[in-house]
Amino acid sequence: MTAFISIIIPVYNLEDYILETLESVEHQTFKNFEVIIVDDASSDNTTDLVEAVIENDNRFKLIENNRSKGVSGARNTGLAIAQGVWINFLDGDDVVPPNALILKVEAIKAFPQCQFFTSDYHFWYPDGRYVSHTQYHPAWKTRFAEYLLEGRY
Repeated sequence: MTAFISIIIPVYNLEDYILETLESVEHQTFKNFEVIIVDDASSDNTTDLVEAVIENDNRFKLIENNRSKGVSGARNTGLAIAQGVWINFLDGDDVVPPNALILKVEAIKAFPQCQFFTSDYHFWYPDGRYVSHTQYHPAWKTRFAEYLLEGRY
């Protein structure tokens, strides 16, 4: 069965974060996905940690770049082998709530004419402060306002 969503995760020296990221993806309530982890020539134990995860879940794949291509190049490496109908980018030091993918699937079903979706990202500071950044970005606010006013949603 082809995955509905391909999650592409570029990683470079993220041994302190990658397990939490992959665990958050593994626990999604929506299960029809593949995960392509693209190691961009890490020099730490990132790939060893990823390999331990992929042994237990065949939805997870590891691709290793021979040389560092940067985050965009690593994403392109993942795109080249992605099998999903939809692509979801995720950074290797991010975590997602268990309902992240199902909310995207519901949006896809509700708005089939849309070709891409985005979502807010949230940051918890070490001092406990919390900020949802995307809702404050002027470019997104302007673009979405245009679509809403034109009835193109």
